[in-house]
Amino acid sequence: MANALNTSVCEFRATAGDNTNGGFFDTASGGTDYSNQDNPQLTLTDLATDVAGTGLSSATGGFTAAMVGNSIYISSGTGFTVGWYRVTAYTDTNNVTIDRSAGASATVGSGKLGGALALLTDAFLETEVVAGMSVYIKNDGAMTLTASVNVLKDGNSSSAGGHINIKGYNLVRGDSPAGNNRPVIACGANDFIVNNYWSFFDLRMTGTGSYVLKGDDYCKFLNLKNENTSATAGRSAIFASTFSGTSFIGCEAVSTNGTALFFKNSNAINCYVHDSDKGFDWGSGKFHVLSGCVADTCRYGLYDGGSASSTIINNTFYNCSTYGIRGYGLNSSIIVNNIFDNCGDGINESSGDRSKTNFVDYNNYSNNTNDVVNVTKGAHATALAPQFADAANGDFSVGENMKAKAWSGSFVDYIAYMDLGGVQRVEPAAGGGGEKSNVNVN
Repeated sequence: MANALNTSVCEFRATAGDNTNGGFFDTASGGTDYSNQDNPQLTLTDLATDVAGTGLSSATGGFTAAMVGNSIYISSGTGFTVGWYRVTAYTDTNNVTIDRSAGASATVGSGKLGGALALLTDAFLETEVVAGMSVYIKNDGAMTLTASVNVLKDGNSSSAGGHINIKGYNLVRGDSPAGNNRPVIACGANDFIVNNYWSFFDLRMTGTGSYVLKGDDYCKFLNLKNENTSATAGRSAIFASTFSGTSFIGCEAVSTNGTALFFKNSNAINCYVHDSDKGFDWGSGKFHVLSGCVADTCRYGLYDGGSASSTIINNTFYNCSTYGIRGYGLNSSIIVNNIFDNCGDGINESSGDRSKTNFVDYNNYSNNTNDVVNVTKGAHATALAPQFADAANGDFSVGENMKAKAWSGSFVDYIAYMDLGGVQRVEPAAGGGGEKSNVNVN
């Protein structure tokens, strides 16, 4: 069936919600949003429609003008088409208008207006969401999937509706929670797969399937913590496929025997991957950016299958047992301001030294079996102890050795020097103490 709302939000609460609630609200309606509460605002069992099917009535009544923009889920009745319908106009306590026909001259209908939903399903996402919609998930106990999600529907570019947004929150929509205040989607053995132009914000996702979360082209992933705990090789915590053009910002990912974060032709900024076979894997392709990230206790920190024109700047590769970076033909790439500490090979290029096309310099190498293989370090490489604050517990704030040692950035009237590595410190206004990680380690 067609979706009830073209520009809207909907709400999920795993423990308190119910998939027979109204769930949706049109933010442009001027009504009161009843989707963001546990229970329906109105429950009726005597619904009826007029001959057009768009006039909805109840002898019991209880409709108010504030209900305009909310959806009513009609679950049964004689002549009714089951589904969600948006209230578009209020007449009186017994009569409203809905956005489309629910069935001509239908009677004895049961419906709930308002109240959050409980469980995301493939069918719901395929049929009920549209480009530009925001689907909110409250931190209200784990949402446990009962089947895989594999949505073929696309969002769109901002000029044609926008992304489909899945947004977690703790207490109030938009509060950008961190750590365990983010809601959980427990996938189990099920995959969660979406198509193009989807965005995921402020969530924790767990699972053992092939993909805890997989998106196609032009997706966005921000402030996620995804864990794939399967012992089966080759599975992923977050996977972006095909051409991609996807952005990862402030995400944490773990895949016990697979890839924490896989992408092509995309960007990863301020992300933390750890305790995985491969931390970052961008296969082949062009124009990747890895910046402000940490790869911690992986076999491969970054696996490069033969990319070109990539930028690897201000990252930390720590305790990566085989390679910090494994390249299979890095070409025309920039590798600067990184820390390689306690790795097998810091950087290993399998196909020979690409120093004529790559720019590799201003990196720090310490405690590695081999700092570089088939790579020229550059004239400004260092071999200093990073003095991590607490690497064993994921705090890669650096000490004085790394402070302001990166390749300088020249601006209009001054030169700024960054710290080396993936964690930049915020200096307090009065000086002394106050270090803070830019990497979201939760």
